[in-house]
Amino acid sequence: MNWKQLFANEILDRGFDYYNRNFVEHLDVNEEAIAGIVLGSEEYEVLIGLENGEIVSMFCECPYAIDGRNCKHMAAVLFAMDDNELTRSLRDENDVAKLVREGDPSIVQDFLIHILENDEKLLSRFKNLLGCEMSPMDMERYKRQIDEILSQYVDRDEFINYNYTSYYNSEHEFEEFVSELEDFLQHDINDIVINKQYREAFELINYLLLGLGNEDLEELEGMLDTLGEICLEIWQDILNFCGIQLKRTFFKCYLNHLENPILNFISDYIEEAVFTGFMEAEFTSDKFKVVEEKILSSKQLENSWSRKYTVGKWVLKYIDMLEEQQTDQKLIDEYYQKHLEYSGVRNDYVESLIKRQEYQLAIDVLKEGKEVEQDSRGLVTDFSLQLKELYRQIGANQAYENELWDLILDYRAGNLDIFKELKLFYTEEEWKEKREIIFEKLPSNCPLDRLYKEEQLYDRLLEIVLGVTPATLYKLKEYENELIEIYPTELLNKYEEIVKDMASSVSNRQRYQEIVSILRRMEEYPGGIAIVNELVRQWQVLYKNRRAMMEELREL
Repeated sequence: MNWKQLFANEILDRGFDYYNRNFVEHLDVNEEAIAGIVLGSEEYEVLIGLENGEIVSMFCECPYAIDGRNCKHMAAVLFAMDDNELTRSLRDENDVAKLVREGDPSIVQDFLIHILENDEKLLSRFKNLLGCEMSPMDMERYKRQIDEILSQYVDRDEFINYNYTSYYNSEHEFEEFVSELEDFLQHDINDIVINKQYREAFELINYLLLGLGNEDLEELEGMLDTLGEICLEIWQDILNFCGIQLKRTFFKCYLNHLENPILNFISDYIEEAVFTGFMEAEFTSDKFKVVEEKILSSKQLENSWSRKYTVGKWVLKYIDMLEEQQTDQKLIDEYYQKHLEYSGVRNDYVESLIKRQEYQLAIDVLKEGKEVEQDSRGLVTDFSLQLKELYRQIGANQAYENELWDLILDYRAGNLDIFKELKLFYTEEEWKEKREIIFEKLPSNCPLDRLYKEEQLYDRLLEIVLGVTPATLYKLKEYENELIEIYPTELLNKYEEIVKDMASSVSNRQRYQEIVSILRRMEEYPGGIAIVNELVRQWQVLYKNRRAMMEELREL
């Protein structure tokens, strides 16, 4: 099976690396498929379909393969397949392991020396494999590798080069860039950590991140999340095993990173490392100071939304730390109450109160939120929904009902779920009166069609449907099944009106195809075939010069 031609060379190299590091697990090979799990930053399932011994399909759960591209995880599984017991007999007699084992040792050594002298990446990995202590020269070699990765994807002005033929190509190029960085971290840096050279691993990650921070990653920085997760995972390994002296050094480094604007793209992961990796008491005071400073600086942000979000985030971090220190709950509540102007803090406080079953205080906090945030409709709606659920939970039925009325008429005007929830409070006869109040008081721009359908008020629903235009045709189609048995003539006439309107102006083939699709619907109505035939006859005379239209009509 000549499968390697299905992959780019760099993907093959990464796949072989994953296979060589025993990242392929649960390999299953049979006549119909090859399946396996590939480890990495996450576990990815790979499934490769076979037919007569040849590959007919390949699937992997990773983001790179989601658009149908062949990824390193697929290649790793196929390398593992080549080494599987079921296929071992088919391997070439000049198999690499056999060549090395049976070759003249001096020739093998000379060849290895030649390869390692000319490939710094392989030399670094070979030394890691042997567990060699890192020298200053080794560190410089690793830094050159980082520089080379960056330089491949950076133009002369030291910015990531997005000037490709299409957005897709630039995004693909960026994915390759990130993938190569991930590979360096997961393989080279992880091996350094395994060899307990924590300071060197930490320094190389810093070097890489600072190099990245100098590039213009703003356009696609969301794609760096996986990179941040890998860095955090390695940092956590380092912090779990290094001694306290190194931790003190690393802590100072992290604090500097938090103040460095060029590392904003990975700041969330740096913060996570600071607040989860340094749990010793000696770091507590400094962590509190960091949060206090972040709160103060965030309050100076000009953008109102950004200010509220960022301050709220750091206030909640401060509260988390208070809870970690088992601070008296009264003091924590006082801190909550000082910062209720930040909606995230108010929501967190409400959750805390509910967990402690302090329901009335939670209700008071939410009601106050509705008042002070009345200019922010989204927040008021959120508070109202929380109040509604809280009233329901504690059995405060009158307050629950009142909140539902506020929601259906204002905050969630015309919402079907709220409508049905409110309906449960009334008898059938009572509801007939209440629903009319809702219909009357709802804003004029609030769509009533779903409510009419729910109540089976088909005569009113028909009025809405008969008012549709070609632009709102979807409403006719949406309710056709409910109305066709009662009002077939009215719907057929509406369809006729719409297709005449659509056909009256010259359009493109897609529009004509849509007209033909509607005509086919009309043919299913009683008397519809005759109307369609007449329309087509008329159009063949009126619009005979519209070639595309005539061609599509012939498809009927």
